[in-house]
Amino acid sequence: MKRPDRYLQVVRYKTAKWFEAAAQVGAIVAGALPATAEAMAAYGRHLGTAFQLVGDGLVCTGGAPALRKNSAAGLLAG
Repeated sequence: MKRPDRYLQVVRYKTAKWFEAAAQVGAIVAGALPATAEAMAAYGRHLGTAFQLVGDGLVCTGGAPALRKNSAAGLLAG
């Protein structure tokens, strides 16, 4: 598996899963139809992936000093 593919896999199994679960559970609790709950899960998964990509990009470029992370820690963890 190539490094970018591995990185995206880690992002999807970590951050994106949290967003996916929150969106899907919210829909289920609200009484949404199964198709709507699945659509919300997909939305959360994509939102979580985007959130992590932007966060890692800010850390790697030094654009987020308030995050106080090692600039390569997130990328090297996978």
